Amino acid sequence: MHNYIFFYKLLISLSVATILLTSLKKIVNFLDIYDKPGKRKIHKSSVPLIGGTLIYLYLIFNYSLYELILNEHLKFEFYIFSLNNFIFLNLIIFLIYFVGLIDDKFNLKNIKKLFFLSILIALICYQDNSLIPRIFEFSFGWNITISTLNKILIFLLIISFMVSMNLFDGVNLQSGIFYLINFVFLSIYLKNINLIFIFVFPVIFFLYLNYRNKCFLGDSGSNLLSFILIYLLIKASIHSGNEIKFDEIILFIFLPCLDSFRLFIYRLWVYGQPFKADMNHFHHIVMRKTKFNNFILISSSMILLPHIFFILDINFFISIFIITLLYFLLLIRS
Repeated sequence: MHNYIFFYKLLISLSVATILLTSLKKIVNFLDIYDKPGKRKIHKSSVPLIGGTLIYLYLIFNYSLYELILNEHLKFEFYIFSLNNFIFLNLIIFLIYFVGLIDDKFNLKNIKKLFFLSILIALICYQDNSLIPRIFEFSFGWNITISTLNKILIFLLIISFMVSMNLFDGVNLQSGIFYLINFVFLSIYLKNINLIFIFVFPVIFFLYLNYRNKCFLGDSGSNLLSFILIYLLIKASIHSGNEIKFDEIILFIFLPCLDSFRLFIYRLWVYGQPFKADMNHFHHIVMRKTKFNNFILISSSMILLPHIFFILDINFFISIFIITLLYFLLLIRS
């Protein structure tokens, strides 16, 4: 059985993806959610916002089949240590996805969206004590204990990353490649092949459809994947035996967070409000002076760079400085 387990998992993953692909039109018609062309839109025709739904369905079906067919209980591999935590986490994940789906359908105001997500993140931080580190360990030797503020810091990290990834998702392939690279390297760092089958496969499936302009990720997909990724990174930093330090989480998610921070500062300065929609995102600016394929190559290289620095064991501060410098050089040249 163990000799064939890899092929069983591969077969399950491909079967689930095939079923979803053949059901694509039915899912599109059922949801009836489209991103329509507009002044701030790059695409010229309406595109279904079903990427998040496809990925959510994949996760549910794939995980269930693992449990039923292979009798593999993956909760502990994902650092979920109790049935109550597992049930509550799945409820939060569904609600995070659902808030995004409602936003995709009815275009919620940013403040409402942030309010609902903040409640959900606060609840998981309160319920899941294994998500909250007692000590923040850094690769450069610092160990910081701020017990009274730990939950607040983790809450701010999660919500900031989710907001940043929502802003980062504005052009085909970019955010999908971000999730793909980070899930692949996380599976390598943790030596966990199941991360490939559970999380990398649906992202590849989405990228295929996104490349063909068959669907966009939508806020439902952005909320879902960003929460799962940051949740796993934080859990790994606490429970994986020092495979990943806290500052290395910051390094991996730094690019979208840097872009959103610059955007908020710019919008406050120019418009007086941080959520004012505009076309000053990283992808908007760089794509004014280069072709789409060149931009994807540039963006993918920037996303890959933190992991190269991590593997080469380059100092955190030097890594952040280089990424920031390259980021602003690209903006200035564009």
